[in-house]
Amino acid sequence: MAQMHEIKGWCPTAYRPMATGDGLLLRLTPKRIGLSPQQLVAIAETSLEFGNGQIDLTQRANLQIRGIDPDHYSKALTSLIKRGLLGSEEASEYPANILISPLSSLEKNTRLTARGLADELNKLLLQNKLTEYLPSKFLFCINDCTRLSLYSVKSDILIDLSEEGKTSLILANDYQNPIFIEHQDCLASVIELIKRFLELSKQNNFIFRRMHSLIEKIGINAFLKPLNLKTTLLNKEFKPKKDAYLGLISFNDNHFIGVSGPSGAWKAEQLRSFAQILVQHKFQNLQLTPWRSFLIPIYDFRQRLRLLEEINQLNLITRQDDPRLALIACPGAPKCSQAYGNTEEVLEKFSSYASFFSSPKEIIVHISGCTKGCVKGDPTPLTITLTDQGYNLIKNGRADNKALYQSRTLDELDHYVKNNLNILEPL
Repeated sequence: MAQMHEIKGWCPTAYRPMATGDGLLLRLTPKRIGLSPQQLVAIAETSLEFGNGQIDLTQRANLQIRGIDPDHYSKALTSLIKRGLLGSEEASEYPANILISPLSSLEKNTRLTARGLADELNKLLLQNKLTEYLPSKFLFCINDCTRLSLYSVKSDILIDLSEEGKTSLILANDYQNPIFIEHQDCLASVIELIKRFLELSKQNNFIFRRMHSLIEKIGINAFLKPLNLKTTLLNKEFKPKKDAYLGLISFNDNHFIGVSGPSGAWKAEQLRSFAQILVQHKFQNLQLTPWRSFLIPIYDFRQRLRLLEEINQLNLITRQDDPRLALIACPGAPKCSQAYGNTEEVLEKFSSYASFFSSPKEIIVHISGCTKGCVKGDPTPLTITLTDQGYNLIKNGRADNKALYQSRTLDELDHYVKNNLNILEPL
């Protein structure tokens, strides 16, 4: 029998937390200037005092405090407000999701920056009350940098400023059909696109809660037909790639260190220790990335090796070839009330097969607590889905696809894999 799960369809904030299997989940969206180490210490201490000590970095460059007791929620909120992480009230009940290039404004000879345009777009969306009607998962990306670009992020509308003198709009990651426009028309064109999306999505505002499903249904030309916008078919195939975002990163005489936790998960004590190292070294303005990592600006290049050495003692990920990057897991039970089991146990078990993973730069093993596949919706070389019957092992598919093998227990699944290592050979 097919498993039915509730798809939330909305995103929590600090002022509208989400009830999960391990308590309330409170999501923080950092200011575009980044976070200070002192603020990270405050987040960790809030998690330890009022939550369960579990903190996540998300694929939308947010930070989540998990496991907050509903009776302690107001105290947690007050703690974050007092430490300058939140305003005394929510800026908007319907905030826009806008991601900008992590290295925004560092491209040489770039007059237009993602930071400035993001502020203008947010202001315009609120003035027109459009975020009130947009699905809360609708995502804008603004890209102004060729290094650590946002091309690999699943966006609804991407504004691309990375090529000098050109501005283009990309709908639903269709990079073969960009919409080239004059920069002064950029935001007006985005507003037109949003209004068109809202008009068409009324047909089924749940199925069409993302631009991808709408464009897939009617086609990009039909979508644009009433608008004074047209696409330009590129002659050369465009293949978006994800740049190395961990370890030492250098770009135009600027230097950074990228740091992550496994699947973006951090223990509060670990985050506090990490932040205290940065305080000692007097680092500021950490950026969060959509790859669930922190980006630390390095102003004294000689500090990099010492800093990396200290961070590595916390068992964090600071190398792009770390085999843990090949695996991704959703929170699982008890964090998620819809999950059928503990995904962390599966993650630990399958990390032992790291030698079979040919490229830790790409996600090779996806572990999902149910058939929704929230953390990764597209096919993966190997997917393990937890069900009410046990574990489904799926080859080259999504969490809801047909299983190659089913087991009742994790040990049984592990035994099968050990005796059928050929299923790992292409990985």
